[in-house]
Amino acid sequence: MAEEKKEKSPEEKLREDRLNNLKSLSMYQGASLLHSGEYGSKGTNAYNVGYDSFLAGGKANEIRNNVYGKKAEEGNQKGIIARPEVSNYEVESSALELISDAQQNLSLGDLEKIVKETSPGLLTEGVENKFKDNNFAEVYEKMQKANQKTQMEALKYVQDAKGKGVSDEEIQEKLKEFDEKAYKPSKEEQAVIEYHKGLSEAYQQASAMNLMMATAGREINENFKGLAEKFKPKEESKDPKKSE
Repeated sequence: MAEEKKEKSPEEKLREDRLNNLKSLSMYQGASLLHSGEYGSKGTNAYNVGYDSFLAGGKANEIRNNVYGKKAEEGNQKGIIARPEVSNYEVESSALELISDAQQNLSLGDLEKIVKETSPGLLTEGVENKFKDNNFAEVYEKMQKANQKTQMEALKYVQDAKGKGVSDEEIQEKLKEFDEKAYKPSKEEQAVIEYHKGLSEAYQQASAMNLMMATAGREINENFKGLAEKFKPKEESKDPKKSE
């Protein structure tokens, strides 16, 4: 009897969704970098091809449908009769949110894998093994919670101090102490932060390089296709008299 396929956990499915988002949005990410015009005419050409292909592609349609569904539901709740419209701006904004969500929540090891798959040979160095299972979201959440606590303490002090008639100069001096209490990442956490930043930038650069290579390859092949057609040997016309 064949073994039943084990159903994936919600966490595994979410991880796969995030990996697929980075893969399917690579073209858009590359186009967004090449849009700057800093990569010459070939970069601009690749941007035009990549951006148009993204907007006409399946991932953009998926995003468009999701945005439409949310807006339609909101409209129904408000009693709006007109059907919503979805702009390219909204599609791009959602695409960037998906990229950011994936980069913050996927492990550094997963981000490294995506970069290497997007543009093989670009990233020859990798993430230290001890950090591969870490992700940026965990460190960021820890920093946010710690800093939020300090901010609440500072706010309470200001309210109490003003009630007691403490001068603004004294309040500002005291607030400097709260600034010094702000959460400072450990060496390991700082490594995760910097690896995350480096891999996020590498993903965008790898996406741009991949898009430029694909566009250049298409142009090269179109050129050779034209040459093959131009210099294709002409078929000799058959003389009816010779065939008799």
